Amino acid sequence: MQYQYGFIFDLLPASEKTKYGYKVFNNKGTFSTKFRKYLKDTGGFYNGVDLLEPLGKAVNPITGNPVKRDTVYTKAGTMRKKYQEASTTPQIQEQYVIDSFQSFVATRYITKNVTTLAQLFQLFTGILDTLAQQGYVKLFFRSKITGAFIFRSITAINMLDLETFEEFVDAIFQGSNEGSDGVDAEEYELYLDMFDITQTLIGGDGDALLLYKCVGISTGTCYRDVLDHIDGLGSGGSVEDKPQCAKCDKPCVVSFGHKDGKPFWGCDMCRTINGLKSYPSFQHEMSDEVKHIYRNANPKNRYYDHFIKRVAVICCDQEKNVNIYANSFTIDKEIGTQNIRKQSAKFVGMMLERSVRVGDNYQKIKPKKDIFYPLSLAQFPEIKMHLIDSMECAEGLDTIDIVFDPLQQHYDIIEEREFSDGLCLSGSSVVCQKLLNNAVAPIYQAKHLNRMTKQKQKYIRKRLIWDVETVMDRKAKNVMMPYSVSFCELTDNEMKRVEQLDAEKDTEKLAELLNKRTQCIVGYDCLVKFVQWIIKNQQNTRYELVSFNGSNFDHFLLLDTLLDSRHNFGEEAEVSNIFYNGSSILSLKLQSRHTIFDLARHVVGSLDSNCKGFKVNCVAKSSFDHNHAQQLHDNGELIGFMTGNTELIDYNNRDVWSLAVIFQRYCDALGATDITKKYSEDLCSRPTVGGMVWDVMRNHWQGFDIEQTVNKKKKVQKIHFPKLDAKKYADILKYKTAGRVQLFNGVQRIEEKMCSKDIASMYPYVMGCADVYFPCGDIVETDTFRTDKIGFYYCDIDQSILK
Repeated sequence: MQYQYGFIFDLLPASEKTKYGYKVFNNKGTFSTKFRKYLKDTGGFYNGVDLLEPLGKAVNPITGNPVKRDTVYTKAGTMRKKYQEASTTPQIQEQYVIDSFQSFVATRYITKNVTTLAQLFQLFTGILDTLAQQGYVKLFFRSKITGAFIFRSITAINMLDLETFEEFVDAIFQGSNEGSDGVDAEEYELYLDMFDITQTLIGGDGDALLLYKCVGISTGTCYRDVLDHIDGLGSGGSVEDKPQCAKCDKPCVVSFGHKDGKPFWGCDMCRTINGLKSYPSFQHEMSDEVKHIYRNANPKNRYYDHFIKRVAVICCDQEKNVNIYANSFTIDKEIGTQNIRKQSAKFVGMMLERSVRVGDNYQKIKPKKDIFYPLSLAQFPEIKMHLIDSMECAEGLDTIDIVFDPLQQHYDIIEEREFSDGLCLSGSSVVCQKLLNNAVAPIYQAKHLNRMTKQKQKYIRKRLIWDVETVMDRKAKNVMMPYSVSFCELTDNEMKRVEQLDAEKDTEKLAELLNKRTQCIVGYDCLVKFVQWIIKNQQNTRYELVSFNGSNFDHFLLLDTLLDSRHNFGEEAEVSNIFYNGSSILSLKLQSRHTIFDLARHVVGSLDSNCKGFKVNCVAKSSFDHNHAQQLHDNGELIGFMTGNTELIDYNNRDVWSLAVIFQRYCDALGATDITKKYSEDLCSRPTVGGMVWDVMRNHWQGFDIEQTVNKKKKVQKIHFPKLDAKKYADILKYKTAGRVQLFNGVQRIEEKMCSKDIASMYPYVMGCADVYFPCGDIVETDTFRTDKIGFYYCDIDQSILK
């Protein structure tokens, strides 16, 4: 039998024979295990030749098993398909961009006639080879029960060849893959009709590790050393003995004038004691020779604007040209990394542990294998050094190249316009440095290229003003069942236009604009559809979801929906940075970009009272009988009643329309005051009014110097608040009382009418405006009661005289 069917393997090259063996049948007369694997991988074809046709058999496109040629069974085993219908060439039927934001773009590919892993592998590797940037693949697994999808990502190291890819997929089902949870094979199956490919721009996050071959200047005085190099001064060297202060006999230090920036000998002790920079003994004469040596050492020169101004002066004096490059690089958008991936001497290495920023926190990524591509400016002309500034005095002069790391404020002199030795690019688009034994240290993450090159990523910020309506249902989580969500999608300019039209009482134009931008989703799955809408429309967009009292209500309903694994959003919804404050949810992030905001944490009162307070004209909140909605729900009639009910939908929509007007007018009010002006353009970055006021106060006190006693010494410095130890702080918070209730005039009998005044804004007036003094300076502890001081005391209360 083996001899009879030996012609099958005569068609195969030696590499395939070595991989799968020569035995077609086993001792039982059925196809051998290795030959079945070959059939499953290839669909029974080699170079277009049908290997099983002479045997009267074919490969089932669903199961990958050999069956009779006239029929092919589906996975259910009940339906039959003609072999000719299933054996057409695998291909991409449709492709479209599903998401793009800042430094990445994700594309979805819909496949046709893909029945095996080998065919799927062939399709997406063919696409990856043509992409400009390095990409990774997202595979989908569909639930056999609910039809919902989950996904797992595949990076370059798992796509080296077909065998590696198959092992990775097996590891996913067995739960032994690194970096993500396994997939239950009994519940999920690999979905062959779809996959995603995500491309990420190349870049870095700016550690003081320079990409180019440089002199190697130390960080502490790099600005001075680089300026001295251009100026021809060398590294500064030693100088004359430091003079002593004529008043306090302390050695002087090099100081710099605030206006002219010129160096002089100054006495820190005298300046500290007197707090006056013009005190005669503060400044001491410095020789012209020493002035010349220190002329570039002003610490202000570290900052880029000061640095380039100083460079411009030196270039004119020394007749030199200077180029300043970012500690990064750019890649031709059309060519991308195609040539790097194809032509460089790639190797497999172990990337060392690294920290990745996730929201506002850092997460450690464990060491893992990856593919690495050595980088070279000479070999790959599509890679360019990123020029920040160029100062050219005249043609033909010597040119000095400087590299600048903006995140670490580090400067160095470039010796050669070439990458430093061992610089490489990983298969996951991380810029790395090769170490010994193929260990690789990560330097730059791909998403940070534009930060290094001082370029801003472009995206559209839009606000989703939203509101949820609910009824009580004992079967629902939290006993509240959402049945309607209204939301209005507005850009910054549209928000201002809505406020303007409401102020002008132009009802017609306002209704035209809002009706185009507003939707009301009705149904008990309204929040699921709301999230689906956000994911579908998020390309190059960051949404700020604005609600009223959402931190105590709507945010919980949204979070419950996002975390419920039974919901199918079409994409996997990623939730991060959830921030609770007591029983409130102040913030969270959806898809690592969309945020939530509750305006009720900034303004007081109900939505209705704020409509009156902010003088909302055309879209003020209306009324609705919620008891009627509850009764309809109890009778199973609510959704039918809601569908197409313009009166109820108008009520829901008015809530979000009025909120949009109030939000914009509140922002305008903040913009009218200098100290809060910056928050008017980015209000959602401050979840609470308390946080915003704290920022205002902190910026205020950090803006000037005062004479203050610290550790029994007087110093002129920024305002310093001393700290209590943890126990005293906790005790003061626990036992302090608000207000004074003593009867300072003694016991009296008052027969006239009495009243208790509630004075609006009395507390902030006394704290911020009244001409009164508050305690400041060091915290002083005492063992005795001080009648001339106000303070907190630990007391033993003797109640023995009480009856």
